[in-house]
Amino acid sequence: MNKCKLTTAIKRIINNSHWLSGVPYAARICNNNNPWLSQVPYGARICNNNNPRLSQIPYAARITNNNNLWLSRVPYPPRLCNNNNPWLLQVPYAAMSSKVQPRENAAPPTTKIESRVGPETKFFVNAKGKRIHCSYWRPNDCTEIRGLIFLCHGFAEHLQWYEDLALRLTARDLLAFGHDHVGHGRSEGVRGYVENVDDYVEDVLRHCDDVRAGYPGLPCFIVGHSMGGMIAIRTAMARPELFRGVVLMGPLIRANEAEATPLKIFLARLVARLLPYITVATLKLEHVTRDQDMRNRLKKDPLRYHGGIRARWAAAVVDSLLRIEEQMDSVEWPFLVLHGEADQLCAPDGSRDLLERSVSSDKELKVFPAASHNLYLEVPDVRLQALQDTVEWITARLPDSNTK
Repeated sequence: MNKCKLTTAIKRIINNSHWLSGVPYAARICNNNNPWLSQVPYGARICNNNNPRLSQIPYAARITNNNNLWLSRVPYPPRLCNNNNPWLLQVPYAAMSSKVQPRENAAPPTTKIESRVGPETKFFVNAKGKRIHCSYWRPNDCTEIRGLIFLCHGFAEHLQWYEDLALRLTARDLLAFGHDHVGHGRSEGVRGYVENVDDYVEDVLRHCDDVRAGYPGLPCFIVGHSMGGMIAIRTAMARPELFRGVVLMGPLIRANEAEATPLKIFLARLVARLLPYITVATLKLEHVTRDQDMRNRLKKDPLRYHGGIRARWAAAVVDSLLRIEEQMDSVEWPFLVLHGEADQLCAPDGSRDLLERSVSSDKELKVFPAASHNLYLEVPDVRLQALQDTVEWITARLPDSNTK
């Protein structure tokens, strides 16, 4: 058969096979009974008559969407768009899937977890238009409140994990409050994502101002863990007069050098510009606490962010840590730092630097031998000591009740 006859034969096949008319380029569809594949752009190869759900997906492009776990591997070129198959509605080009904003997935208010929500909850809308979930633990109605304590949780957490501390504070006639940071817990926002740490700081400042307006004259403290410790430091640096004191537990001042190498930092900055939502590292629960029961509870908690560290978040944190480094010598506010000696996530040397370089006249660092990252979730003896140290340090700096 010559070339002309071959071309004519191919055209006849296409004209008589209407189900192939909408398949551009070299897509090979080997199943006449799959009308849902009427539009497969570029060279998608679907070669399984008995498996309309694509048993063979080439290339290992990763999709960073926790709700599409079945999409652990996605084909390189094709975008499959079919209204009858919503699970294939939008498969963006390979790694470009990490550039497209994932679904926000704010946890529903009805989600059940082991710990209860504080007695009072509400939402406020932040400057970026995201609803932020707030919790308040108040002392007995007959009790005169002595002070206000903002609780600032860490990465992948939410505020309910601080209820033990909150109840201990209310027992001392203190109002404990805080919120799930954007992209965490019940707050809106892409899970585990932020463009700039300033977004976290602005939400904390607004929330503190709102609560202080209802209790004029009362001293305000902030307690921050890990990422929350970094946020607490940045907030206190922005408004030094706001807090009577700052408690930092395993604060993120300097990342563990074994994990955050210069090469990894450089690559994270580079990737953040191209694929901001892609995950560049994972958070291991064995680095959070030595307590196996706590690890199991963390693993089962549906309100926690169980994904990896996103490139844009990592780059934003690096920028924030550089700002802390630049301003550390000017820190004058009182602070207590509690840090586990075996912390593999946030380097204890960062806390030592803060102690040595700050000019505060009221500063203290307590290191817990062999303890891991989150002292409030550590083995019982460490956990109770860390909680007690936090409460006692704060109450020791409250004004006498007769002078309020």
